[in-house]
Amino acid sequence: MSGGHTRNARLSVSQGTREWYVHWGHDRARLSRDRMDSPSDRLDFISVVADDLPGRDAVYTIMSRKYETPARTLARRRETVRRAQEAADVQGWTLTADERAMLDAFAPGDA
Repeated sequence: MSGGHTRNARLSVSQGTREWYVHWGHDRARLSRDRMDSPSDRLDFISVVADDLPGRDAVYTIMSRKYETPARTLARRRETVRRAQEAADVQGWTLTADERAMLDAFAPGDA
């Protein structure tokens, strides 16, 4: 398959908000790259920790949209990055250089 990739890609949102993590003394990045390996799926995902409950709901809305690209392709990884950028936009975030580099590494090449 042209543009194929061995792992699927998705956007994820943390159940806890930024306020919750701070309250309990956890340091968690706003955006992070995570990996899950199970017998049924190999998955890379970008996790979002929303600032508050309305922000988390907005990210859920972005996540719930049907993907337009086939699974396990570079196009799917790029679509996941676009969704992560959209999630950052609805939070009102300006991405740091490290966050941009992480997103670029997740789906390299021109979008």
